[in-house]
Amino acid sequence: MKIINNPILSFISIFALSVLLANTSHASTPSPCNRSCPGVGTDLIQYPFGFSPGCEIRLKCTPHTGIFIGEFPIQTITPDSIRVTLQSRCNRPLQTLSQLYGPRYAPTSRNAILLQNCTDGQPSSSCEIPNILVKARFDAPPNCSSNSSLSCYAETGKDVQFLDFERVKRRDCKFLLSSISASPPQLLNNSAAPPLFLEVEVVELGWWLEGTCGCHKNANCTTVVSPNGTQGFTCKCNNGLLGDGYVAGSGCWKGSLVCNPAKYLSGQCGGKTRFIVLIGAVFVGASLMISLALICCFIRRQSKLKARHCTNAFYLKLQATATFPSIPTKKLRNPQMASQRNKGWGREPTELFMQENSMMNGLP
Repeated sequence: MKIINNPILSFISIFALSVLLANTSHASTPSPCNRSCPGVGTDLIQYPFGFSPGCEIRLKCTPHTGIFIGEFPIQTITPDSIRVTLQSRCNRPLQTLSQLYGPRYAPTSRNAILLQNCTDGQPSSSCEIPNILVKARFDAPPNCSSNSSLSCYAETGKDVQFLDFERVKRRDCKFLLSSISASPPQLLNNSAAPPLFLEVEVVELGWWLEGTCGCHKNANCTTVVSPNGTQGFTCKCNNGLLGDGYVAGSGCWKGSLVCNPAKYLSGQCGGKTRFIVLIGAVFVGASLMISLALICCFIRRQSKLKARHCTNAFYLKLQATATFPSIPTKKLRNPQMASQRNKGWGREPTELFMQENSMMNGLP
């Protein structure tokens, strides 16, 4: 095998190999996730949500307006749900509901979907809604024809977690009017039957991450079966802890929602990791300030030394180039001038003139 010792070819080969390795490394590195929406709140949105392609669950950010899923504004995000506003509107295509079905989120079975212009002839008794509530909230929207065959759909199975969109479409309804969401029951004052709250024009979405539990050691893991049957999970920090609960996120730490500088510096607010980061940031900032101060002092000192050197050089040059012109004696023998100068200083005119000439040339 003959090896060609050509430096140009070697350089081209090394350059091409470097470009190839750089592109491969860049492609294998996941893109960062942007969790900030300008003009919407002051805090970053928690993991796993974000607004760029590198986020696990991508949402839509409209600066200075709000956060959206599709065209629907988000009200709140909790460790296991997203509440979305679905205002009542007539003649909205049923397919619009598909915007609420994503790779890692979908409407839960605690929603009742209100539909219009259904032609399948099936009764709308799959969910029972008080007539007074329907009349008060959903007969008011403009551009709605009266008695437009309003229908309601809800999941009836006890073990069903999400709303089946294929079943909704089989109702053969043209329009999506709105929805009603039932808040999860919560015990109040140890009551035996916790109350159930209904929210109109709201859709509750459940969300998850794929795979097995990737939760922090101080978080609870909840298994989720997605609408397509794959396994997922959600994490929630134990009571009294803050954080998103995920190993890939911020984890869980002890803290209080009301933090002050004393608690933060003592490590009681924000966790040990944030405390270490804070101390590191303070140290780096102080080092930069000290370095800048030393540089400024050095520059000022050098400027002063340079100015002093220039001044001394100027005087030395001036002394070296100074000349005394010869002045005719007749110009000095002015009786009136001589008498005035002799009267004022008591010197000879020639001596006085020579002193003035020296002063004008910058000599001492």
